Amino acid sequence: MKIMVDQCLVKKSIVTSLEKVSAFNTKTIEELGYRHDTADSVLVQGTKSHRRILLTKNFKDINERKYPPCNHGGIIIVHAQETEADYIIRRIKALLKPATKNKVKGHVTHLYKERMVIYTHKETIEVNFDENPEIRKLVKKR
Repeated sequence: MKIMVDQCLVKKSIVTSLEKVSAFNTKTIEELGYRHDTADSVLVQGTKSHRRILLTKNFKDINERKYPPCNHGGIIIVHAQETEADYIIRRIKALLKPATKNKVKGHVTHLYKERMVIYTHKETIEVNFDENPEIRKLVKKR
């Protein structure tokens, strides 16, 4: 999964942790040539040209109403005050499971503490972490 990390989540620990997971090819927006103050619309459009999924916590300005599914490369929105790397990485790893792996690209995914919601152009998929033992093991602290 190729990820473009938005400025609001560019903490060295988050980027470094993502880079350690072989399933992720991670670049910050700056590494892709964008300035830290680049407009959200430009970043979302850039997901197509860079073939990456935007990782952000800016759910007020970047969401499925403003940027409908299938009109970009994909968006993952982390809903949490807690932006520790481990918290975020565990939830993103859950997206690699068979039930959701092919649903993220081109769509809008919201990651909450206890669930994820993926908006596609055809359906809304909700996965409660507690109801899926395989995913629950990934997202819960040990």
